[in-house]
Amino acid sequence: MKRSAAASFFAHGALLFGALFVLPEPEEFKVKQEEAIQVDISNIQAETKIKATTVKETPPVEQPKAEKTEVQEPVKPAPKVAEEVVEAAKPKEPEPAPPEPPKPEDKPVEDKKLEEMLLAEAEAEAKAAEEAELALKKKAEEEKKKEEAEAKKKAEAEKKKKLEEEKKQKAAEAKKKAAEEAKKKPK
Repeated sequence: MKRSAAASFFAHGALLFGALFVLPEPEEFKVKQEEAIQVDISNIQAETKIKATTVKETPPVEQPKAEKTEVQEPVKPAPKVAEEVVEAAKPKEPEPAPPEPPKPEDKPVEDKKLEEMLLAEAEAEAKAAEEAELALKKKAEEEKKKEEAEAKKKAEAEKKKKLEEEKKQKAAEAKKKAAEEAKKKPK
């Protein structure tokens, strides 16, 4: 660590030395003078007073007149609509849903292989249920152990706290006794 700090120190020092002493100074920035523009500063109040005191009336502005338009010819009446009522095409009725097929009734199984498969499946389900139950029990036991360990730690912490408080009380009492003895002893 000392080597890297030293190397960093020397590298930064070399950069600063190069920037301050080795590099040439830049030319001064020359600013051209701008030509001054004459501005007449007027007071807005003076302008408003001048306008308010003018005697001359301003000529009325001529409004443009509306142009004459050509007379429109009357519109011919629309042809008469037929009096017959025509109905739109009627929507088709949806086809009724096909009836549900009858549910097959449970019939006794005669095939031995099928019976064996069903028994094996039932056993597998029972075994899975047992495993799930065991896992739940194991989890509950682990949680119970955790709670017991936490309670034990809490009890130990309280015990330590009580011992520390007793020690402090004893020390305070010893201090008090020492102070009383010091007062009783003649100097």
